[in-house]
Amino acid sequence: MLVIGGGPAGSTAATLLAEKGHRVTLLEKAHHPRFHIGESLLPANLALLDQLGVRAEVEAIGMQKWGAEFISPWHAHQQSFEFANAWDKTMPSAFQVRRSEFDEILIRNAGRKALKVIEGCRVREVESCLTTQARLFRRNTTTAAARSGAAVSGRRLRARHLSR
Repeated sequence: MLVIGGGPAGSTAATLLAEKGHRVTLLEKAHHPRFHIGESLLPANLALLDQLGVRAEVEAIGMQKWGAEFISPWHAHQQSFEFANAWDKTMPSAFQVRRSEFDEILIRNAGRKALKVIEGCRVREVESCLTTQARLFRRNTTTAAARSGAAVSGRRLRARHLSR
């Protein structure tokens, strides 16, 4: 399976697929850590962080938060919401994290879960064939991509990944 994008969604999906026994390659155009604006996690995210095995790492970089306040740019109305007052009282808090650190925790975790992570690999085109074979093309190949076993031709990478 091929996952394009090593942000929170891509790293999480790749990790969960690998844990289910799928052969997964995760491609990310940047190298981590990379800049992104902060991330405000919600209480329901914590169960997923437990499942991924990264909750302690996220707690170490995060600031615990007990709710949120919504402020409208159009009028003076403000609304506060405490997580402990939600229907499910078992999730009273969450974390505010620096996005670059959060993303790096998730992609490094993906790499530890026996899946191939290739950073510095910008996907320009995906060609899907009836044989479930995909060809990936990108410019400016990196040594990390070359070390992954992909065939390098000039300044263009051509990788073949066959699904099970």
